[in-house]
Amino acid sequence: MTTQLQIRHIGYQDDKPQFIVVRLSDGKSTLPIALIPPEQTIVEGRPNSNLQQDLRWYLEKFLDYPFEPETFTAERVQDALQHWGEGCFAALFQGQALLWFHNARQQSLENLHLKIASNDPRILAWPWEALRDPDGTTLAHTCRIERQVDKVNDPLPLPENLPQDCINILLVIARPYGNSDVGFHALSRPMIELLNKQHLPVHIDVLRPPTFNQLRQSLHEKTGFYHIVHFDGHGGYGEPGHTGSPHTYKGLQGMLIFEDEQAERAPVTAAQLTQLVAEYRIPIMVLNDCQSARIDERADDAFASVAAALLKAGIRSVVAMGYDLYVSGAQQFVPAFYQRLLESGNVAEATRA
Repeated sequence: MTTQLQIRHIGYQDDKPQFIVVRLSDGKSTLPIALIPPEQTIVEGRPNSNLQQDLRWYLEKFLDYPFEPETFTAERVQDALQHWGEGCFAALFQGQALLWFHNARQQSLENLHLKIASNDPRILAWPWEALRDPDGTTLAHTCRIERQVDKVNDPLPLPENLPQDCINILLVIARPYGNSDVGFHALSRPMIELLNKQHLPVHIDVLRPPTFNQLRQSLHEKTGFYHIVHFDGHGGYGEPGHTGSPHTYKGLQGMLIFEDEQAERAPVTAAQLTQLVAEYRIPIMVLNDCQSARIDERADDAFASVAAALLKAGIRSVVAMGYDLYVSGAQQFVPAFYQRLLESGNVAEATRA
């Protein structure tokens, strides 16, 4: 039996973000609790930075040079993240909420579903996966954690002819950076190997060429056929004029990088993508590209990321990444999602949830 608890952001008091914990089965909630933002949490020895910034460095840059003295900084970031996660857990789960959590733990934390609800992009950007029970473990290692925004439309109705005996996946692999890009099969192979190992009714079509126009044509030709559109490529979020890695595109909103007819990069905005997949009522989008879920304090709109824009458009489920990941991390990200989907028992029904 699944237990669903919502950590709901209800606003600010004296510039401090306030939250309540809601048991979704009956709507009961706790009194408001203030939490300390990670951008106001200082990592030891880093007085001019904060946990939010240092965590991004740890996830995106540390492995470029994982040696002293960077290893000392990495350990301090890990410690600060653990203390922040434990502090937030202790503040949120006390009294009635703690009883709800203990009941869920007795039934197995694998059945606990935590939803972080806010319309503030700064709150959605917090590393909620670090929530940690001091007497147990980091919650993200066992339970399901997802973010949700309140101002979203109801899920789009499913196509009447959507197959029920097989999961159909349209796989888009875009590699517009030639020899300097990630290998064509580097991220798709672990997914395909997992699906083959499970011997489950899954059908995969690979979009060729991986252009946005070809995606439109394929969805038109097979209307109501695909349960999942899986984009394996590059994306980005941020300000224009960024001069960093060529593997992330920086713009005023989230974007995905398709290819054009000459196999060069072809940025597609969140607005363009959501309009297309909403038109064909795709139930699930998997975005295996860096920063597709990134949102931060610079954003004026909670829907600035590709992932949030898709949810706003009525896509039922979106799996995405908030950071630039190394290939090894992304290779674990994809199978983990499909493993969880397959473990739901009824794979076809999972796309209807």
